[in-house]
Amino acid sequence: MKILKTIGVILLILIIIGAVLSFIAPTKMESERSITINAPKEIVWEHICSLQKQNEWGPWKEQDPNMKVEYSGPDCAVGGHSKWTSDVKEVGSGEQEIVAVEPMKSMETKLHFLEPWESDATGWTKMEDDPAGGVKVSWGFNSRMTRPMNAMMLFMNVDKGMNEMFDKGLSNLKTMAEKATAIAQAEKMKMMEM
Repeated sequence: MKILKTIGVILLILIIIGAVLSFIAPTKMESERSITINAPKEIVWEHICSLQKQNEWGPWKEQDPNMKVEYSGPDCAVGGHSKWTSDVKEVGSGEQEIVAVEPMKSMETKLHFLEPWESDATGWTKMEDDPAGGVKVSWGFNSRMTRPMNAMMLFMNVDKGMNEMFDKGLSNLKTMAEKATAIAQAEKMKMMEM
């Protein structure tokens, strides 16, 4: 009987600690990273507004080259949709839909993650002139975690992981857009020589 009472007290203490932690921990996750790309706005925009091209520069394809992605709806427009599945836990599975587009400026998506755990988020990409030259692209997302699940955020470095992934994706985007610019310029020079 004494053992059951001790176990009950320990469980009660753990529940109280969990409840307290859930009120201390944040319920909102948000991350945004930026990079300057030396390419014309048109080329940068074509890479950030397209869910198909986003899949090419996003960091998840590197984590799972065998990830399966399906696209539907219009590309670069409200209603564009992608759905992905992966056997790699960090990539998981889910879907993304374009919900707002301001051409040559910004795009917003709604994300619904199914694995590794179910959650919803809002994602965005924004583009603006960088005063130092080039195009500044910002990529971010925000999400909410319900209590008591939010207590896990005290023990996970979510910000660091998301920032690293966003930095990697933006670096890939920069490489792709600047390479596309160099190819376009070379083709233009070739046409001028003819």
